[in-house]
Amino acid sequence: MSTDAQKLQQKQRVINRNPRPNVSQGRDADPERRLLVEFYAMKLAKEYLISNSFEVEDVSMIDGLGYDISAVKESTHFGVEVS
Repeated sequence: MSTDAQKLQQKQRVINRNPRPNVSQGRDADPERRLLVEFYAMKLAKEYLISNSFEVEDVSMIDGLGYDISAVKESTHFGVEVS
């Protein structure tokens, strides 16, 4: 068997072991995992903003606001939506 054929077989075995989950592009179907990813992304965003001298507030539980993090620095105020 040629080296290319062996590589192809090896790739096929990996694909068969790890089938692509049934998800739409960029969106995980597992709601628990989506929440964990969002919480982690919020943590990273807050750390980044704080390291750049912003005052941050988690406002994700306020309905209708449209963003998860409020960031303020001097006269600059903006909302950060994490999804």
